[in-house]
Amino acid sequence: MPMKILLINKFLYPKGGDAISTLTTGKVLSANGHDVIFWGMDHPDNPAYPFADLFVSYVDYEGSGGLFFKARRAMNILYSLEARKKMAALLEKVKPDGEKGKV
Repeated sequence: MPMKILLINKFLYPKGGDAISTLTTGKVLSANGHDVIFWGMDHPDNPAYPFADLFVSYVDYEGSGGLFFKARRAMNILYSLEARKKMAALLEKVKPDGEKGKV
């Protein structure tokens, strides 16, 4: 029975092993008839994705910046109000499969 599956990774282009694994998993699941939805960070290297308007804003974690800017980036890794809001909107739109009553 095909499922609607949400795959989440910060990067959604082949940047490193974790992103490549997520993308490959999505291809395998799609090839087996599942509906795969990706969610992550908006990035100029991302291919076109449905619901990309609900991705979190791009943040350059490797760039330079002052102490305040670096501390703020670190806090966003731990908790992001933007991510919470956009993820809630995505879940409402796509309603991925999960345990009954749990998503």
